[in-house]
Amino acid sequence: VIDRQPYFAHPRVDMEKAAKDTRTLPDLRDIFPNSRVIRLHEMSFRQQVELISRAHTLKGVHGAGLTHLLWLPRGAEVTEWQP
Repeated sequence: VIDRQPYFAHPRVDMEKAAKDTRTLPDLRDIFPNSRVIRLHEMSFRQQVELISRAHTLKGVHGAGLTHLLWLPRGAEVTEWQP
């Protein structure tokens, strides 16, 4: 499960709007107790690809790094939530 955090680094980001971003879900570890919750923004790109390439499932909110589904092994499942 990808834990999506508001993206503040981009120069065009409206900080007030980003702080109110409803695409983040609180307490993902409580919602998905049998899944590993990851924070891609805390990992290097290499670490991200290595982890995703071994995943059986990938879950996340739209815009939460789901482009990484490109690295999933054949037969892996993807779940995407729309805000």
